[in-house]
Amino acid sequence: MAEMQFRLAADLSNFFNKQELFNQRISDILENDEKTDKKGLVYEVAEVSKRVDEIEIKNKVTAGKIAVSVTILTFIGSAVWKLINIFD
Repeated sequence: MAEMQFRLAADLSNFFNKQELFNQRISDILENDEKTDKKGLVYEVAEVSKRVDEIEIKNKVTAGKIAVSVTILTFIGSAVWKLINIFD
């Protein structure tokens, strides 16, 4: 009985050690490491998200500029066409 409890305690201790190593590896991947100046996954995702937001805003602004330009050019074109018809 005592031997079985000893093996169970040893197995449980091994499991906790392995789990601690696994947790440390996951933590190393997710979090920044100041020693190596390596950025973690959480930081990288935040940076990529910020860059995607900036690109989306630029695309919306560009689309707005194109729409305004087309509207202005259409107005100028119709005004020129009317002038041509008046003097024709």
